[in-house]
Amino acid sequence: MKGKSYAITGASGLIGSAVVWYLMRRGCDVYAAGRDPSGLLRRFGDGVKCVPYDALRPVEFDFPVDVVIHAASAASPELFVENPVETIMANVFGIRELLEYARRVGARKVLYVSSSEVYGEKEGSEPYREG
Repeated sequence: MKGKSYAITGASGLIGSAVVWYLMRRGCDVYAAGRDPSGLLRRFGDGVKCVPYDALRPVEFDFPVDVVIHAASAASPELFVENPVETIMANVFGIRELLEYARRVGARKVLYVSSSEVYGEKEGSEPYREG
C-alpha cells in the first residue's frame, strides 16, 4: 500500500471517507475526489490532495494513480424513482469515465464500491443475503 497512489471518488461519503482515512494513515498518496474539494480539504487536511469530481462530467484528473476506487454513486432507490435519467447517467457515465481515466494513466486496479442502500428499504432484522 505505502508508496502507491490512489484516487477515491465519493470521498465525502461514508465509505469513501473511511477509505481516504485508512489510506492516509498508511502513508499512501491519496487524491480525494468529490463535488466540494474545499470541504474535503477541511475534512482531511493537508495529508490528501482534494480534487473536483462530478459523475455527470468528464473526468479531467491530470495525475496518474496506481489504483482508482470508485465510491461515488447515486445509490438511493428513491433517487431512481424521482430522477431516473440523471441517476442512471451518473452511475453509468461516471464509471465509464473512470475506467477510461484508469486506462489512460495506466492504473493497475479499479475497485467499484457499493452498499446495501442499492437494495432499498430493508424489512426485518436479518442481514441481506446475496446470490
